[in-house]
Amino acid sequence: MDRAKVDLLIIQGEDFQPTFQWLAGNQPVDLTGWRAEMHIRRTYEGPVLVELTTENGRVIIHDQSKEKGYYTLRIDNQTTASLFERPRPFKGVYDLFLIRPDGVRQLHQYGAVSFLPAVTRRI
Repeated sequence: MDRAKVDLLIIQGEDFQPTFQWLAGNQPVDLTGWRAEMHIRRTYEGPVLVELTTENGRVIIHDQSKEKGYYTLRIDNQTTASLFERPRPFKGVYDLFLIRPDGVRQLHQYGAVSFLPAVTRRI
């Protein structure tokens, strides 16, 4: 399995919802029956800032009969707004494990997360 290093940008108060497609040898991978787990932390040892899973609806695996290999990460704007203790940029780390239908966990994607505060915020 190829592991992809993909850095992410999360903006305060914005709905975060990037979509990715897993390709193996230029062919989309059928993710039918797969699950996903992802943690975002400030540091590798730090507490989890956000957990994204297929179970909590923050990782969506698309209908594989129509969009083979596609999945979307989702963090709502209220959650992205709440990640900031003060309006200053900061960095974090994440990784995403995909879990096959037989239960085998595979690291699929990892990287840095940049958190950017918004000037325009809800009052």
